Amino acid sequence: MTRWAELALLLAVVLLAGCGSDSGQQTPSDAGTTTEGGVAPDASAADDAGGADAPATPGDAPPAPADAPPAPADGSGASCRVAASLGVLGPVAGHISHYDPARSIGWDGALNQDAQPDLLNLQLIAHYGVFTGGLAPGTYAIAGAELNYATCGLCVLILGDVALAGGTVSQYFFATGGTVTLTSIAGRLTGSLENVTFTNVTIDPATNQSTPLGTCSVTLGGASFDTATP
Repeated sequence: MTRWAELALLLAVVLLAGCGSDSGQQTPSDAGTTTEGGVAPDASAADDAGGADAPATPGDAPPAPADAPPAPADGSGASCRVAASLGVLGPVAGHISHYDPARSIGWDGALNQDAQPDLLNLQLIAHYGVFTGGLAPGTYAIAGAELNYATCGLCVLILGDVALAGGTVSQYFFATGGTVTLTSIAGRLTGSLENVTFTNVTIDPATNQSTPLGTCSVTLGGASFDTATP
C-alpha cells in the first residue's frame, strides 16, 4: 500500500463508517486526508491497496496514484488551526482505519469535540524507519527517518480542522520529536505518546515528501490509545 493510498483509505473509512471507539466513548466522526487545496486523494487507491502487492523497498519512495492531485502549495492556512499546547490528554478514543501487521497499521483519534475536530493520526509502516525489521512493540524515538513522511516507519501526524462532511483537512502537522511506545499490535493496538512536538507541513503526493513550514507548532505532553484490532 502506498502512503498516499493509506490517506485515501482513511478518507474512505470516514465517509463510510465514521469514527467510533470499542470502549463506547463518544467521539466525532473520523475524517480522512486531502491535499491542502481540499482535493481528496482518489479513493480507487484504497481499493488497489487491498491487493497482494509486496511491501515497499526501503529507500524507494512509494509510487503515487497516476491521478494524484497536484502538490499542495501552502499548508499554513489562514492561521494556526491547532492549539500550541495540547497538554497531557490521557486516553484518546479512536479507531483503526486499516490493519495489515505484515505491512502497515493505521489509527486515528479525535483530539477534541469541535464541529471540525483535530485528529491524531498514527501510521505504522513495515520496512521503513524504526520498523525496518517489521512492525513490533517497543519504545521509539521520533528522529531521523521518522521526521519525514516519505521515509517514516512510525508516522505521527495531526490533521487540523477536519471537515467531516467532505473529509477535507485545513492544516497538516508532522511530528518533529518525542517518543511513542507500542505495547501491543495484536488483539489490541495499545500504546502511548510522550512529549511529541509538531510543525505544520505540506505533503507532496508524488514523492510523499513532507516539507516543514515552521509557522505553527504544537506540543502534545502525553496521550494513550487502546483499540481493538480487526
